[in-house]
Amino acid sequence: MRILYIIFIFFGTYTVGISQVFPPDIICVDKDTLKWNLPTNTCGPFNSYDIFSSTNFDGPYTLLNSITDPSQTFYFDDNANGNPFFYYILSNHSCPGQVVLSSDTLDNRPPEIAPIQFLTVENGLVRIEWLPSPSPEVNEYIIYRQTIFGLTPIDTVPLVPTTYLDVQSNPEDQSETYFILPLDPCGNTSIFDAPHSTVYLTGEVNSCEQTLNLNWNLYEGWDTEIEEQVLWTSINGFPADPIDTLSASDTSYLVTELDEGNFYCFFIESKRVNSNSKSLSNEHCLFPEIVQPADELILKNVSFTPTNEVEIFWSWNTNAELQTVDILSSMDNADFQIINSPTIGIPLNLNNSYLDTNVDPNAGPVYYQIQTTDDCDSIIISNYGATAFLMGSPNDNLTNLLNWTPFLIENGTTIEYEIHKIVNNIDRLVDNTDGATTTFSDIVDPNNSDESISCYYLVATAEITLPDGTIETVRSRSNTICVEQLSTIYVPNAFVPGGKNSQFKPIVVFPDQVSYLMEIYDRWGQRIFMTTDINEGWRGRKGFREMPMGAYVYHIRIEQPSGRVERKDGSVILIR
Repeated sequence: MRILYIIFIFFGTYTVGISQVFPPDIICVDKDTLKWNLPTNTCGPFNSYDIFSSTNFDGPYTLLNSITDPSQTFYFDDNANGNPFFYYILSNHSCPGQVVLSSDTLDNRPPEIAPIQFLTVENGLVRIEWLPSPSPEVNEYIIYRQTIFGLTPIDTVPLVPTTYLDVQSNPEDQSETYFILPLDPCGNTSIFDAPHSTVYLTGEVNSCEQTLNLNWNLYEGWDTEIEEQVLWTSINGFPADPIDTLSASDTSYLVTELDEGNFYCFFIESKRVNSNSKSLSNEHCLFPEIVQPADELILKNVSFTPTNEVEIFWSWNTNAELQTVDILSSMDNADFQIINSPTIGIPLNLNNSYLDTNVDPNAGPVYYQIQTTDDCDSIIISNYGATAFLMGSPNDNLTNLLNWTPFLIENGTTIEYEIHKIVNNIDRLVDNTDGATTTFSDIVDPNNSDESISCYYLVATAEITLPDGTIETVRSRSNTICVEQLSTIYVPNAFVPGGKNSQFKPIVVFPDQVSYLMEIYDRWGQRIFMTTDINEGWRGRKGFREMPMGAYVYHIRIEQPSGRVERKDGSVILIR
């Protein structure tokens, strides 16, 4: 508003009028027609409304016309002819010494644009923020949104505030596009500025790869470039965190390692270069449907049963979505073969077992693995485990030598072995060894005939590291073996019937478990005695007739239950 000050100077002193002459209030310029509201002035008689014009805002301005009708509220400038002109009006009253105020300076052009600063999505709705139009005649703003019916005005709002929340917007399903048009009282609007469009974020889950492929359009409307884009995520309702900063041109992002049990929300924050303006996209939220593999699969133990069958133990994550589970075995830890494919129970159990009834306990150590195939045909194979394979043999010194291959469990360490002995169905612990020992010598009691056949097995104690890092202790039994101690024949070289050593009878260690035959021959090769009773000796007779003193030939044969045969052939002296 231009203000004219009328100053009276009297001999070096001056006074300023304290009253004011108000101008008409120019409303707008409509097709070169100025329109105004009438002022109220009571300081003196009305003379005219003086209209000044210029082709330049800064002047110089010349008097275009003086309106002498105090009730007139418009004026058509027939000199404008659509050319740009600037106008202001003064009220001319006979009010000496009063301050004459100028109206606003308006032009005959459409209002200037009100630039949109940014669009952003808040709670599922679009909020628009813009700068005011610099045109003083503007009194409202028209909000336009692009719809399926075309560009549609959705609301008209006052000058302040310069922000608007579109409660009818749908940024969760599409990118929304807006224009802001300043409006003056004559119905004039600015030209359409560049539209602004929200970022619409969507995504597709790859159930087998456990990934989410996010896609979005770039924010549109800024006259400067996007500085950067930030991807934010919230999990299970917790506050969102930025997970990556992206370039200004990125429109896709691969999210990995999704967990089916979590609820995810993602959104994009776009930042304008050299500005505080930023825009948030819609939130893309989901419970991802992920095909869960048996990614916590672990073979925990392999152990012989007392009947020399092998039981395999394993665990897995119970949310795994599996087609098949296979039991693999190998004799060399290399060429694993499927030996069974047990039925998968629904829901999955955390701990599982399988009994291999076809294992040969005398063939050597048996290696096992567990193999799963999930609903995406992905195969996961567990760690391996191998039973301790126990072997034994008798020694001549009345001991049984035990040796074994170690108990092996991948991701595990064997701590110790317990050596168990079974005699006459009685199981007892013989000794303990450390986890590095693989041999043991057991003393056999020759006075206990039951120990002629002793059975043995091992129990290995090991610690295994589970997928979650915890340590679990397992105990694994070896195969059971039986060792038949050697039956030995000791033969005297002479005897005296009727004396202290009155009969010829060999001494057999562990005699109760053998079949026995002893034959005595005279020097002419005639058999004079025979017995299969190990407790019966030769008393120097043939029937009831006593044989003369001399040398006699014997043949002794024993056979153990294992089929082992021992013979003794020689001569004995009969002394009378």
